[in-house]
Amino acid sequence: TPATVNTISSTEIEVTTPEHTAGAVNVVVTNPDGQSYTLPSGYTYVGPPAPTVSLTADPSTIDEGDSSTLSWSSTNADSCSAPWTTSTVTSDNQDVSPATTTYYTITCTGPGGSNTDSVEVAVIGPPPPGLVPCGRPGTPDCQLCHFFVLAKNIINNMLKMVLIMATLFIIFGGIMILTGGGSPEPVTKGKKAILFAVIGIVVALVAWIIINSVMVFLADPSAFPWWPWHQIKCP
Repeated sequence: TPATVNTISSTEIEVTTPEHTAGAVNVVVTNPDGQSYTLPSGYTYVGPPAPTVSLTADPSTIDEGDSSTLSWSSTNADSCSAPWTTSTVTSDNQDVSPATTTYYTITCTGPGGSNTDSVEVAVIGPPPPGLVPCGRPGTPDCQLCHFFVLAKNIINNMLKMVLIMATLFIIFGGIMILTGGGSPEPVTKGKKAILFAVIGIVVALVAWIIINSVMVFLADPSAFPWWPWHQIKCP
């Protein structure tokens, strides 16, 4: 398509170019007497600028169950789209509450094409169980109830250790008796090991009963609504 030419002087012209796809084109100037000159790739059409987009998360790290605000802004774009929002405007924000660490992506489109940006929202799960489920990030503040939780957990862990050790002693004693070959010494050692294991179990169970009885006797159930003490669940 010919351009619109405005002659300024014998050596200078002003040209208004028609629409054209982006890229270099030849410039051909023809005088009224028919003389012409071609300048190869003398003019370059520039297409519309490509969109830019920025996506941020505040905060970028959250505890499980909390939310983060995703904010985005763009230039040279007509619309934006993402699977985590129904908004199509070029600048906006959206609250999200992912259950696990998630990457969020948004794409903005304009006359110059499209562009994409992503951001990660890291989710911190609940802390690993400890002797006392309080006083750490993601846990409640400690209170009197948690002292009894500590005592319960220590006692429960000690009981588990006693039962594990007793089981090992019983297995060891049984192996000694079975492999003793009639010799009195290994048979005697095996019987002692089993006897010590049984005594350990009995002592542990009796100790637990005594502790439970003392705790129930000393405490006022109306003041401690989370009784029985060995089944404590603090608010």
